[in-house]
Amino acid sequence: MSVLFRASFEGFPPSANCLKQWSRVKKLKRWKKEMAPFFQERYGASAPYSGFVRLNVRFVAPNFDIWDVDNRLKALLDAFVLGGVLADDFKIWDVHARREYGDGPLTVIVLKSYAPVIKEDKRWWRRLIRGIRAWLL
Repeated sequence: MSVLFRASFEGFPPSANCLKQWSRVKKLKRWKKEMAPFFQERYGASAPYSGFVRLNVRFVAPNFDIWDVDNRLKALLDAFVLGGVLADDFKIWDVHARREYGDGPLTVIVLKSYAPVIKEDKRWWRRLIRGIRAWLL
């Protein structure tokens, strides 16, 4: 596994929670557009990475406020795609995210190439036939 991308920035991505509120949607879109050039500059490659990746994220918080780590990841992953770091965020195979107490707010990101182990199912044809039957019925 080689490191593809490493960056840190002050603050946290906006939460993707309660996206029905128009003000939060605007804030989320604005943040992704602002961070996309930052990610592109840090990545430095001309084409987005199209292989599988492993993502490590640390959110360093100055206090113990209540917020969900997983709600912050959606904006971050979308900004990777907008910034040209990843071709598509479905290629993120493994995610490690944690919140720490310290001098913050700070977000630290490490993106590594990853080779997933995919076990071959010897009964693949049974699943295919079941899928076709379900589709036809």
